[in-house]
Amino acid sequence: MNKKTTAVMLIVAGLLIANLLIFGGFITKPSTLVYKDAEIIGQNDVELEILQALSKPKIVLIAEGDKEASQKTLATTNALVGLVKALPGKQTEILGIEYQNGEVVNCVDNDLEYCLNRVPGEDELLILLKYPNYQHNRILINGNTLEFQAKSGVEVLALTQLFEKAFIK
Repeated sequence: MNKKTTAVMLIVAGLLIANLLIFGGFITKPSTLVYKDAEIIGQNDVELEILQALSKPKIVLIAEGDKEASQKTLATTNALVGLVKALPGKQTEILGIEYQNGEVVNCVDNDLEYCLNRVPGEDELLILLKYPNYQHNRILINGNTLEFQAKSGVEVLALTQLFEKAFIK
């Protein structure tokens, strides 16, 4: 074979391999989406994982905040209310975990062990608004659980609003 034939065969083989990788599903969508100062991290396809989670008929919302009234707690409460309004028609269970001096002290209207160990059932989505004292703003997707981590209460609110605009139409 001459050099031109060999080059053409190599190009065709390369295109075939690329075609198999792309259309055969070997290259997956990104497991991390980045929006300005926030990341949404999943296992494989973030958008698909969120849409599957949001399709659950029951939502369990757990918000962590200060025992005393504070700006962090107010912003987290507003984030919680916004999520409840954005998800109408869903059966909803709302739990609150109170912190004092950085320690968990109470579960609002429930047993503390129940709140701390609540895991979602197969037909439930657990949305956890973590106590805002992280070094980053992110949403972690793990099966039927969405965990919101933020630097401050205001950023918890901004993160939930971003989530609503991006995924709850």
